[in-house]
Amino acid sequence: MPEDLSNEEYNKLLSNMYDLSAKMPEVIYFNYFDSNKYLYDVYLDAFNSLRGFCVLIREVLLSQASALLRMAMEKIATIRMLTMHPELMDEYIEHRKFRFELVKSNSKKKNDLIKEHYKDKTDFKKIQPTNYLEYGWLQPICDNECGLDSLIEKANIHPEPSFMKEWKDLLNVWVHGAVTFSNLVAGGVDKPLRYSNDLIIIAANLIGYLICDFHVTTNFNFVLGGIDYSKEFCIKKSTSAK
Repeated sequence: MPEDLSNEEYNKLLSNMYDLSAKMPEVIYFNYFDSNKYLYDVYLDAFNSLRGFCVLIREVLLSQASALLRMAMEKIATIRMLTMHPELMDEYIEHRKFRFELVKSNSKKKNDLIKEHYKDKTDFKKIQPTNYLEYGWLQPICDNECGLDSLIEKANIHPEPSFMKEWKDLLNVWVHGAVTFSNLVAGGVDKPLRYSNDLIIIAANLIGYLICDFHVTTNFNFVLGGIDYSKEFCIKKSTSAK
């Protein structure tokens, strides 16, 4: 990770992220949710995931924090795709509704139900049913199989694709249990702290895009401590995209 901050700066960054994300459920529910509940539900998940991350990373619960951070990454990528490609919204909503129906059915044959429901839309010899249920709404703009990789790649969360892959790979290492806290401690007492700081930097980049996208969509200003972070982040993102 390119950033090199002091411990005090990392703690301040974490506190600001928590404060910025903690108030958003109330803001969204009372002001925006009814206008487009499917889009703003994704915003809610993204902000709540980042808030949960801030709580867990303070306790150095790296695996759990990584899982929430990866969820936030996926939700932010989804938001960006739906705002950049509004023509995908109807397909996204249909997939959400059918996934909800599957949950309610409590069926043990979910794969069969997915195949039957989408039999005229895709070839299940090329994609797993559950993967299509999650990401098949992207199919109109996917060249190959749709999945998390294609979602975050097309969402342009970072101007440098190599950073995006680095973030995703780091989170996957933790989520899939390839690295544990005991592994890190065995490699040196400072390793857990360095990994925690890496995750905080990833979260800071992600919340920057989330805040900027929400501001562009709603004109809501994220003011904290006299600083308008919506303007700060949007200026940085527009500059880095050039």
